[in-house]
Amino acid sequence: SEAALAVSFTRPEGPKAVRRVDALALAARGVLAEGNRPLVAVGRPVPGCELEVRSDAGAVVSTGQLGQIFVRGPSVMREYFGDPVSTARALREGWLATGDLGFVDGGELYVCGRTKDLVIIRGANHAPQEFEDCLLAVPGVRTGCAVALGFVAPDTEQEALLILAERAEGPPEDLAARISSAILAATGVRPHTVGLLAPGTLPRTSSGKLRRGEALRRYLAGTLSAPKAVNLFSVGEAMARSALAHARRKLGT
Repeated sequence: SEAALAVSFTRPEGPKAVRRVDALALAARGVLAEGNRPLVAVGRPVPGCELEVRSDAGAVVSTGQLGQIFVRGPSVMREYFGDPVSTARALREGWLATGDLGFVDGGELYVCGRTKDLVIIRGANHAPQEFEDCLLAVPGVRTGCAVALGFVAPDTEQEALLILAERAEGPPEDLAARISSAILAATGVRPHTVGLLAPGTLPRTSSGKLRRGEALRRYLAGTLSAPKAVNLFSVGEAMARSALAHARRKLGT
């Protein structure tokens, strides 16, 4: 939304460009190596839009190197309304720091994560998908309803791995142990904590994407809980609150 309507588009003709990458090498060392994780290109910059991939130091990286995606063009926002601090953090000399990680290969842009989502274990960067993908074959975990997060546990001063997973219907029956074993076997990293959640607990964006940072914030604050059940009473209560708020606004004007 900070660069409406689009930054890049794929060509309508021909097959989409796909790279199969080593997710560990990409996250840990920023190296584009062949692997098992498929990434689909999101196309080339639209006319009038410029795109750069930069290192943590701000230098433009070479083709095939991982970095943060920066965008400049006439459709990039001028500011976050009434929020100069966030504006200064996002805009740098006209370039928008998207917060997305990606690389350019063959002229095509590939997006592979968010800078804030990286999990750092013993000094090594890990993409959260590296751990989350391990759970796709674990019975009892809702498909696509688990997040891997880095956090500082109360009993350690180093960042550790936290897994929050929504359980499917039925009793958990050592589900936390099976989750931990699956991740350890696939990555060599043992989760410090595995939290099992009721269906629908993990926060999502309006488009359905999991909000990892918000899930961590709520977990640490002790406010991560399942949504209230929807019934006729709750719907009526919400409608009444909405009508009351609308009436108050009218009286205020």
